[in-house]
Amino acid sequence: MVNRGASQGCITCRQRHVKCDESKPQCKTCLRLGRECAGYGKKGLLVRFKDESGRFSGRPSHQRIRVSNRSLAKTTAATMTTKATTTPTQLAPSASHNYAAMLSSPSLVQQDLALSFFLTYVTGIGRNLESTRGFIEFVRPALAAEHHSSALFAAVNAVATLLWVLLGHSSPSILRPTHLLNKALLRLQKAIGDPEDRGRDATVLAALVLQAYETISAVLGQHRADGTHRDGALALLLHRGPDAGDSKYHGSLLGNILHAKVSLCVREKRPFPVHWIEWVQTKVIPQVPVNPSYLLDVIGISVANLQHQFLRPLPLQEPVSYFELEEWSQCVRTLDTRLWMWQQDVPHHWHPRRISSEKYIKSSNIRYQGACDVYPTVQIANIWNVWRIYRLLLIQIKLQLAASMRKLACDQKHAMQEDRNMDDIMDTTRHIRENQELLDSLCHSVPFYLGNRRVPAVFSDMENSELIFPSYHDLPSTDDAFLSYLESDCYVSRADHRRHVVLHGALHIMSILAYHIGLFAEARSLRLTETFGHEQKNWISEQFLRSAYLLRLIPEEPSLDTAHYDGAVETQFGDMEVSKVEAMASTIRRRLWTISIL
Repeated sequence: MVNRGASQGCITCRQRHVKCDESKPQCKTCLRLGRECAGYGKKGLLVRFKDESGRFSGRPSHQRIRVSNRSLAKTTAATMTTKATTTPTQLAPSASHNYAAMLSSPSLVQQDLALSFFLTYVTGIGRNLESTRGFIEFVRPALAAEHHSSALFAAVNAVATLLWVLLGHSSPSILRPTHLLNKALLRLQKAIGDPEDRGRDATVLAALVLQAYETISAVLGQHRADGTHRDGALALLLHRGPDAGDSKYHGSLLGNILHAKVSLCVREKRPFPVHWIEWVQTKVIPQVPVNPSYLLDVIGISVANLQHQFLRPLPLQEPVSYFELEEWSQCVRTLDTRLWMWQQDVPHHWHPRRISSEKYIKSSNIRYQGACDVYPTVQIANIWNVWRIYRLLLIQIKLQLAASMRKLACDQKHAMQEDRNMDDIMDTTRHIRENQELLDSLCHSVPFYLGNRRVPAVFSDMENSELIFPSYHDLPSTDDAFLSYLESDCYVSRADHRRHVVLHGALHIMSILAYHIGLFAEARSLRLTETFGHEQKNWISEQFLRSAYLLRLIPEEPSLDTAHYDGAVETQFGDMEVSKVEAMASTIRRRLWTISIL
């Protein structure tokens, strides 16, 4: 056999140890498998972080557990590899004082550990191109090509250290690494001032990373988040030249901005800006990678416009004709069909799977009606809950249409009886039943996000095997969904899944629950109180307050420290006044409006 020397294949195929057809600019092997081809350039600098966590964890190095690299190898074709340790484990009493002192002024060692932690557990584990919303998955590969003096490196360093402080200290709000933030802002300003750097993907990513810093700071400081950095990222994208499509992440970054805009419009009942429609149709949709999340965002544009035009309290609605109601009904039916088609087209392993094993019904705080649903990742669970929100909004519109039609019954009685096309809209019993089923699905998803967590997250939770989060690993080993999950890019070990959900679960589900609590108030103003069951409202309110406590947004309640945590919390939360819960949810929605979930 002739030795032809080192492989000339693309970086992705060489990392995967498979044969590359060497097509340029992107190999067909990668494109056929739906992977991102990293091209034929030289490999990026291999960055390794020395295991220093033992100095601060109070646990011998041989007892520390290394993270699984399987998920990292199956995410984006990153040229930067980070052989980092897992998170520091629980602090020994003798080390806690020195640890707090060290956090007050993060050293270079601390920053290295924080960066390793961030790249592993925020941009790596639980992330994949199949469910990307165009941002966090690309930070790692983009950073691999950047110099340590770049704006992106400074931004990632700042947000990584902020997250490190959040998990490592009981009073993180007073220890924010503002000097690192200032450095990142200066470097971003310098990059924007340079004509060449201004058009690079890394500069846009730096702005979005700083937006993440602002959002986390808003959670810590309990103040309204500022959206300047996201607006800046949009401005950078809009001012790119005609060759912007050649940029590696341009399409995905456009998709991220689209998702943020759609989320904001739906949450605040704004119409999608008319002047954006042409931009979306001509610039965004042709370049955005096709995945279920982006397809749902496109549907969300129509949902936002329909919601703005129709969902108003009945006393404020102007009289409408039967012809107008027919047009509304046709719009609703079209959107309903699109949402049902979306559900049919998502990958098989995305669909929620219900678990009712005795293992998960011992603690009342990780079940709803004796069961819970599991998803491959938090991101995929978020996407499903957005889909549910869109369907709930359409059901509210259907119920209002039915009420308006009944008002016209006296004048239009004969026409309405003969128009069978309106039968679907007038079937209010079915609408209410579907509404209840959607709310039950939401409630069943909450245990996936929160598990049996009782207190705000700290580093030791990353290795705490007593924390139970229902996952695909709890499905039977012969289950088709589990087998599909094993072969997908979503797969991570059970331990890595726990770490993934500890970091992301509470914040994401709190945003979703806050939105649903807002729907409760709207249902009253729209005289649609029958759409929400008493048990559903109470349970959603309880879990919203629970997630707010886990994020340190409300003070610790005495019952949270008792041995009877599960029952005590249910009783206490259930007895709280609904108006207070709704007021808190409204405040949190306003403050954390930059969270693009809904």
